[in-house]
Amino acid sequence: MGSNGKLVLCPRCKIPMEYTLETEKSSNGHRRLIRYYKCPACGTQITDEIITIETNGNAEIILRITDERRTIIKKVAPVKRKRRR
Repeated sequence: MGSNGKLVLCPRCKIPMEYTLETEKSSNGHRRLIRYYKCPACGTQITDEIITIETNGNAEIILRITDERRTIIKKVAPVKRKRRR
């Protein structure tokens, strides 16, 4: 079952696809989370969502969420943690 709770069938084999999450880290420090469906029989993949996590010089976090319909960009301020004494 996929992220929405629905069974997704392979367009080639017509058997249920597996929902998979992969993470990648690039040389520039960006990270990507890739969610996709993969057919266990023929290997066909359908990308559901890609989340790119970037940081800039101000330690600000930028999330790029891309699904099949749109791209959403969110800027998240860094979290300041209290120091324990």
